[in-house]
Amino acid sequence: MKKTWRRNVLYALVAVLLGLATVFFPLLGVDLYLHEKFNRKFIGYNYRGYRGDVLSKKEDSVFRVAFLGGSTALGYGVGWQQTLPYVLQENLCAALGPGRAEVANLGWNVQGVYSFPFTLQAYRDLEADIYVFYQ
Repeated sequence: MKKTWRRNVLYALVAVLLGLATVFFPLLGVDLYLHEKFNRKFIGYNYRGYRGDVLSKKEDSVFRVAFLGGSTALGYGVGWQQTLPYVLQENLCAALGPGRAEVANLGWNVQGVYSFPFTLQAYRDLEADIYVFYQ
């Protein structure tokens, strides 16, 4: 009797997990695809939560800037390639050489000075050489 009960519970658990997996994973795939497609085209947020390309581990030869601020730093209403941090990166690369400068756009809508310490803590692994606080 105990063996049959355990087997039934195991079958029920497997059936529920398979049912959830057949619904969850395709929906997750569609969600990730659509996020990447529209996010990159219109908004430009990456999976780390800031606008622009994901920055890899900092190399010594690269000058890195972390750009914090509110909606003007974020570039609210424009594409991520039209933001002030992106233009700054382009100008720094023109002056220092291609690939020698990186700017992380850590701006966020309605972000104020009160939230800068939390943002700096969240992105300390970027190891920026300089921080721009644009309010």
